[in-house]
Amino acid sequence: MASIKKIIDGDTVQLTDGSVVRMTGVDTPESAIQDLSRPNKVGGWASAYYLKRWIGSSIGATIDVATNSFPLSDRRGDRDVYGRDLRRLTVSGTVVEEDLLSEGLASLYDF
Repeated sequence: MASIKKIIDGDTVQLTDGSVVRMTGVDTPESAIQDLSRPNKVGGWASAYYLKRWIGSSIGATIDVATNSFPLSDRRGDRDVYGRDLRRLTVSGTVVEEDLLSEGLASLYDF
């Protein structure tokens, strides 16, 4: 099982197996800017910082079967146009996306 190696952005991580994972169902502001137009009024740096607590933790990365279409994805339906794997992440039974939403660090995003 892979673990989180690096936080790329508030909704994107790199795993120790080399894959880059874009979390499904959530969106965070870009970490390079503070986007005050977002309802939660935090920059992606806040969610990226929050995710750092899971670096090195074993992670489950599963395809979100509830999401049937990915307008930004390739023909296989499990990658976005940037080549990132679209996955739902879990750490020790915690669904990472739900945790980010409950902390106000992400907003719902329907692919």
